[in-house]
Amino acid sequence: LPSLCSDGVTLGFDSWATLKAAVQEANSLSAERFMKWSEYFATNSFTAFQDDSLYYEEDIVFTICPGVTLRARKGPIMINSENVVLECEGCVIDVGG
Repeated sequence: LPSLCSDGVTLGFDSWATLKAAVQEANSLSAERFMKWSEYFATNSFTAFQDDSLYYEEDIVFTICPGVTLRARKGPIMINSENVVLECEGCVIDVGG
């Protein structure tokens, strides 16, 4: 979960490991939703809703604390979820290499 950043205002991530865990949870939830919708469409005779907003996901926003440098020391973060937004204002993401 995000925590209060050192600016005292922003709720965000200041650790690579915490951000990675949160993204993995979002990936799991997205995969679960995908499986449910796949099953739903497979068992019904139509292929789409009249109102697309019924099955589109809201943006999943991960805010990185301002001024923080995140270093990828514990492996990459794989994003396998729709509508993921990484917010980074004045932060650095150091993936090495």
